[in-house]
Amino acid sequence: MSYNLIGYQQIAVDALSKKVTKLLNSGHGRTTLVFQSCTGSGKTIMTAKLIEAILEDNQDDKIAFLWVSIGKGDLHKQSKKKLDKVYDGFPPVTLAEDKYFGSKQYIPQNEVVVVNWEKLRSKDKKTGEWTNTIMKDGETTNFRTVLEQTKRKNKIICIIDESHIGADTIRTQELMEIIDADVVIEMSATPKFALNVDDFQEGKADKYKILPVDVIEAGMIKKDIVINPDIDKIQDDEMTSQNVVLLSALNKRVELLRLYELEGSDVNPLVLIQLPTGGEGSDKKDNVIGWLGEHGITKGNGKLQVWLSEEKTDDLEYISQLDNKTEFLIFKQAIAVGWDCPRAHILVKFREAGSQTFEIQTVGRILRMPEQKHYINEALNTGYIYSNLQSFTVKKEEYNPNIIKSLHTSKKENLENITLNSYYKQRVDYGDITSSFAGHLMKVWNNKLGLNDITLVDETVEIVRKKGIDLDVSTLDDSVVFDYQINSKDFDEASLLNHEISTDELKIFKTAENDLDSYFKRYVKLNLNGFAPKRSVGAVETAIYGWFNEMLGIHPRFDGVIRLEKIILHPTNNKIFINLLDEAVKSYRSIKNEEVRLKAEQSEVFKDIQILEKDYFNTETAEIRKNTKLYFYSECILEKSRSEQEKTFEDYVDKLEEKVEWWLKNGVSKDSYFGIKYIKATSEIGIFYPDYIVKFSDGRIGIFDTKSGNIAKEAKEKAEALQSYIILNKDKKLFGGIVTNTSTKDNPKLMINQNTNYLYDGKTWTDWLYLDEGL
Repeated sequence: MSYNLIGYQQIAVDALSKKVTKLLNSGHGRTTLVFQSCTGSGKTIMTAKLIEAILEDNQDDKIAFLWVSIGKGDLHKQSKKKLDKVYDGFPPVTLAEDKYFGSKQYIPQNEVVVVNWEKLRSKDKKTGEWTNTIMKDGETTNFRTVLEQTKRKNKIICIIDESHIGADTIRTQELMEIIDADVVIEMSATPKFALNVDDFQEGKADKYKILPVDVIEAGMIKKDIVINPDIDKIQDDEMTSQNVVLLSALNKRVELLRLYELEGSDVNPLVLIQLPTGGEGSDKKDNVIGWLGEHGITKGNGKLQVWLSEEKTDDLEYISQLDNKTEFLIFKQAIAVGWDCPRAHILVKFREAGSQTFEIQTVGRILRMPEQKHYINEALNTGYIYSNLQSFTVKKEEYNPNIIKSLHTSKKENLENITLNSYYKQRVDYGDITSSFAGHLMKVWNNKLGLNDITLVDETVEIVRKKGIDLDVSTLDDSVVFDYQINSKDFDEASLLNHEISTDELKIFKTAENDLDSYFKRYVKLNLNGFAPKRSVGAVETAIYGWFNEMLGIHPRFDGVIRLEKIILHPTNNKIFINLLDEAVKSYRSIKNEEVRLKAEQSEVFKDIQILEKDYFNTETAEIRKNTKLYFYSECILEKSRSEQEKTFEDYVDKLEEKVEWWLKNGVSKDSYFGIKYIKATSEIGIFYPDYIVKFSDGRIGIFDTKSGNIAKEAKEKAEALQSYIILNKDKKLFGGIVTNTSTKDNPKLMINQNTNYLYDGKTWTDWLYLDEGL
């Protein structure tokens, strides 16, 4: 099965492969690479493709892979199934418990062995002996010996999936000593391995992080997770809190199903019901099943499934299918981590003894987008949690701190909303060479070789020959070390590492045809001039094949790519083709930039939006601003990270009761917030989210953005885009500009620039007005 990586994923695989290669060749023995990427980003698929990239980029090394899965709920078997689908036979994937129980002596080159971490590391607490058969000493070879034997034959790369679970325990560290991998790849949204500065400086460690915003922009995960939305709409005082939660989830599921249908999608949204642990969970299960049955949702009709350690329904294998008929799934902790069902959209969590904390690993089960895209209706881009907890905490998520939102606020009923035309665009460039390169290469190579206006193949062949290109290459030679001896007493001496074997110690043989393709790909990769390799190589190869076919009559299908690869790689021709490709790629940069600009314009969305009737916030990153009179929402909830300049503006505008009807702090990075298009100094298209929207009593709407210092100096493009927007939408009574504070906190003097030609140097205030005058 073919898996095509999307933009940020391919960029990550390229970068990670380079880092692994560097660590493998560092000479430090055991090294560590931390791969951090948020839940739902596709870490398993990326790491699977990373293994392929490592094998391709390190063909001179013998490498075996150990894929360590957390193993709870047989998830290691799920990992193997997913790897099998990605690889379709190569590299081979095996389960340690199936193949390494006394039979196989070591892990062969290229093989990926999946192991169950929980079983592998288990020991008897009293005796300290390994309890799992595969690790025990006995008559047959145990897995510890297999690892020792493997180390003698191959390098080992150990991939720890979801490494945040138990990665820092003593038992885990002991097991890592036994594995003794050349490179350990820690894969998690919240990695635990401690890396110090010395490790990085000495080349013993490296890291790679994918930003959550890239994953969200790619449509892979939901934009927000909100807790108990609209639960207050159920006005039945006789209903238990448990049933209120279940009814709210049921109603939301029905609403989402209708919205999917309006989008033309057949996704059947799934509700996950997490039971308390222990005895209270069993009682709760019976009550929940009874309530669902009253609403026509039963195991008998397939709308309800159960996944508990003591009970599992039969159809769980197909529950991840987007149109599967299951509507509710009851579980405890078995699927809290690692389970993949992208249509899961709602999580129900019941009160239980002990502290109540929402963690990203549990919430992550409803984080994925079912079709790896965002929808027109924002309700489908949001995950929902319903809970009857009286109080709870949202665990601080250092990596993606704003994803779980339990605070919410609504528009004051007496206020009238406004409509603004807003701008939004998606990322369109991933630094790759695309199919447009083929026509460009054709022009550049024809121009450099003097083939313009030549239409007959016989003529082009003759001209190319005169340029010094040999088209009659039948073989390509490999140089192989011949009869070279190393004295055993010198074998371990460091000087040997720098010894160069001279050409008279080599013997010439023909290059194997199955090596030609990898040599050809290396030739392409080395001449990409900064373009992303994995996403670009195929486009460049296709362009080259096209040129050989059209200009020289060498068709890759009939003559085989082998002939043209030999021509390009032959020493007589190689330098000529390196220069030709270098020229084509360098001159393609301007074409690519224009292509990106056009794609950006095509992905642009201009639409009329109203301010959200309700907005949600995270308790760790937001705070309630007390004693606020004029805010748009019933509670003024603002990000803690906002600047002192912003706080000064808020204090100022909230006192203007005679002039101001309401004010609002605008959000960022979502198409539900107000954005303005602007052109950056680099000619790239950007989105500007002004800080504040203010509705005045006389009907005017003010749009203000606060800046200070160097940020104010760099605000020219945004400031001028704002004024252009105001002029373009003059019928809406808009005004505003860039606001800065020219004095101390105790004596603020806010000034505003409303000019179409923006200037700020921190000294000259000719173009600026005191904000009192500007209003």
